[in-house]
Amino acid sequence: MVQRNGDDAVVRHILRIPPVTEDEIQGAKVKLDSVRNKVINGNLTFNEAGTKYSDDESAKYTGPYLTGRDGSTFVTIDMLDKAMVGLLTKMKVGEYSKPVEYESEQGKKGVRIVHLKSRTEPHRLNMNDDYSKISQFALEEKKSKTLDKWLQGHLPMYYVNIDPQTAEDCPLLKKFEPKN
Repeated sequence: MVQRNGDDAVVRHILRIPPVTEDEIQGAKVKLDSVRNKVINGNLTFNEAGTKYSDDESAKYTGPYLTGRDGSTFVTIDMLDKAMVGLLTKMKVGEYSKPVEYESEQGKKGVRIVHLKSRTEPHRLNMNDDYSKISQFALEEKKSKTLDKWLQGHLPMYYVNIDPQTAEDCPLLKKFEPKN
């Protein structure tokens, strides 16, 4: 404790997280293999398994599936880590992978089972296959134009001072410069 002020206390501490050992990884693989068998045999759904056995907090509430930027379970290949991409290229749609070791972006080691729900071949956007995406893009563009229009209408009423060096470096800020 550094300081105490009535019921308030200022404390400092050093938090060390012990590294995950190989024995823990092997134990997790054994446990996940039995969970995988339950899912394959139909005793447990993949959602139930993710909710019940996952350490990932988001999986407990939203389900075990990865989500894209818009919240859907449609994920592009650039959103996945290299190990996941390599694993998915070997899998067929509907398959469950064997438990595999991975390292998260934060450097934490873990074990996971991957379920390939569906696969879409790369293609150009078209109205038949990608209507929802195209409508979302159109809506975002409309929002952006409306915001720009509102800003241009209200900007003359406000004084905005932009550093000349910053304005030179960022062409988007040029529209906020006062017009003489």
